[in-house]
Amino acid sequence: MYELEKIVPAISYELKISYPATIPTDFTIEVRNTNGSQSRKLLNIEKTKFTVGVGKAYQAVVTAHRTGVSIDPEALKKPCVFNIVLSTLHYGLPWEVWKLVFLVLLSIIASVFWFTPWLLSYIERSTAHLKKEHQQTHDD
Repeated sequence: MYELEKIVPAISYELKISYPATIPTDFTIEVRNTNGSQSRKLLNIEKTKFTVGVGKAYQAVVTAHRTGVSIDPEALKKPCVFNIVLSTLHYGLPWEVWKLVFLVLLSIIASVFWFTPWLLSYIERSTAHLKKEHQQTHDD
């Protein structure tokens, strides 16, 4: 059981589990508030989203169940090491997604305003040069 600290009321969060893919494991994530009521329980998933209520503290209960077959049978005897990541959601998406969207839009704008005109200019120069060479060979 993990205490979720520094959470703000009325804000949505995403709780993710990060673990090595070489150890086949299914995780169960359960987010509970301290009043005893329980939020959704999700099976076979590495993340869950929840919104914090006013004046409540929250805990995350994480259980791991070994599944599948590992390349190294000795790895199944070792505990599965994992990290818990709690991210704030902005308009339903983590901040990392918004940074990626901004970068993609910036790349598209840069390609439309700078790369495309350069490419068209290059094509026009190449076409003009080829036409000139073609005319010179037919004039001879």
